[in-house]
Amino acid sequence: MPVKIKNYKPALVGLSILLAFCLAVAWGKKPKLEKVGSTLQVLSAEEIRAVLAQLPTQYLIPPIIKNVLQDMGKDNDRKMVIGLLRLSEIKGISLLNNLYSNARFYKGLYAGTLSKEPFVYLMVVTDDDCYYMPQEFNRLLDKKGLKLNDRNIISLAKAFVIMALGNEAVTGLEGVLEKELLSFPQITFLEGKRVKEVINRIAYMVKLKVKINEQIEDWFFNVSYGQFVVISRGDPKEPIKKYGLPIYGGVKLGPWWRK
Repeated sequence: MPVKIKNYKPALVGLSILLAFCLAVAWGKKPKLEKVGSTLQVLSAEEIRAVLAQLPTQYLIPPIIKNVLQDMGKDNDRKMVIGLLRLSEIKGISLLNNLYSNARFYKGLYAGTLSKEPFVYLMVVTDDDCYYMPQEFNRLLDKKGLKLNDRNIISLAKAFVIMALGNEAVTGLEGVLEKELLSFPQITFLEGKRVKEVINRIAYMVKLKVKINEQIEDWFFNVSYGQFVVISRGDPKEPIKKYGLPIYGGVKLGPWWRK
């Protein structure tokens, strides 16, 4: 004979209350904050030579002084080019390490006579090449065989933000410049999501909310041919800064773009 369960109504009421509580918690749950941790280590002249030993000289020149060195006829003078470089290695950023295996990240500082003002830059070094960020972000993607898709687009957008901000001065370029080589922005990703927004005829597909030191900014990402092409920092109608990136390789439109 079937077993009868007595007093089942109180049990159902209790279960309903528990389910409602769980849903309320889930709906009210805040996005997980993702803080970027980093450490910087200044390299000696000997360490810089060792790191760049396999790279052709023309890849080692920061773009902002490349034309000056070419005009001087010194762009192939390896000893002079390496002598201009002051680098610190950026370590501990797990997101970059996971996306770009066998790549190393460096912050550079130049304060010589070939530029009117001191500047900082971020470079990514692989075994046989060097990439200056953020301008060559897509070239690094192509080199690594990475294509934007539904699974990685948010992570790669975050990687762009990290490398774009790493290309900017933190402490300022007056006074003790060595402090700058040991400084990296405090970055926390508050939110990342897919969007469909057309602003000033540009279709944006990703939006990140980023806390940079104490300032909160929105970043919008436009995609064409499977790579980031236009990135607006701040309101796309009046951005704080807008980045335009060249496309590399023969990347085709993925099916996710057509949705």
